[in-house]
Amino acid sequence: GVPASSPRLPSQQPRIPAALWHLADAVFSQRFETGLFQQPGDPLIVAEILRHFDSPALHATPLPAKLRQGTGKECAYALVKVCADLTISLVGFPWMPALTAAGKLGTFAACNAALELLTPVSHFNVVLYLVSLFKALLRPEHATRNGLRTEGLARLAAFAFTPLGAHYRSGAMAHRLP
Repeated sequence: GVPASSPRLPSQQPRIPAALWHLADAVFSQRFETGLFQQPGDPLIVAEILRHFDSPALHATPLPAKLRQGTGKECAYALVKVCADLTISLVGFPWMPALTAAGKLGTFAACNAALELLTPVSHFNVVLYLVSLFKALLRPEHATRNGLRTEGLARLAAFAFTPLGAHYRSGAMAHRLP
């Protein structure tokens, strides 16, 4: 977690959009499903999940049970799509060199220092929350069953958190969506 002394977060509960929280919760509830973040699942279910969060009346409510159970791949795909479709990338071009350097060092301290550079704070909170989800999914007791690997989730994060998502929206990378 984030140290209590972090100047970036006044509380231990970062504020993130409700839709992202509910999608992440749905993915984690299906953490043992194989194919998470590796296969898109049923496109009709993905569309229904995205419609749920696009609805002004429902956007802050949890997914109904029929869209939560047995739909881990679809919820994971919807989560990536929501992040990739943000108007402003979670991690913009100005932060790319620092994050790339931190990734090459591969230490927690370097990565944490690079994340501290993210602005606005809402982007920092969302990235921190999603990285925490990825770490939980990669725990040995989960990864041995779901088949996830660090390298795959790192590529996915680079796609979902950075301006590469804009290339996806334009269709240039539509065939490469994880």
